[in-house]
Amino acid sequence: MEASELVWRVYADNRTDARHHETQRSTVTSVLLAIASGIMTIAGIQWKTGTSPHWSLGVLLLLVGAVGVLFARTLYERCWWHVRRGEECLQWLAQTVPDAAIIATLERADEKHQRQFPGASEAPLARLWYGPHIAVMVLGVLLVALPRFVH
Repeated sequence: MEASELVWRVYADNRTDARHHETQRSTVTSVLLAIASGIMTIAGIQWKTGTSPHWSLGVLLLLVGAVGVLFARTLYERCWWHVRRGEECLQWLAQTVPDAAIIATLERADEKHQRQFPGASEAPLARLWYGPHIAVMVLGVLLVALPRFVH
């Protein structure tokens, strides 16, 4: 096997691993939001029956949200670790096989993309993944604090 083929395989593996971490982040977020929904359903039933939700439900929501933030942060870092490794492989390939014009081709594609979607690549998408988990934590705080003020 030639060196360039080996480096290409390492590049492809890292891109696959990066996608895997993105999928994990999406799945973990979905599962934790489903758990938080269940907790909120229990709290809603308690409110409807005239009793205040137990403070432990709020603490549980805080924990679910905190776990979500930790997972989102860790999986984001893992994803970008693989992306950076893949970029290094691509740089090596571009230097080793200059006739392929890999970097120039990608730069042209990036320029076209920037013209079509100006400013889109600067959007802080990683922060959006924290939003649902932070909202769950806020609900937890409200669930602990509100019964003291409402009843």
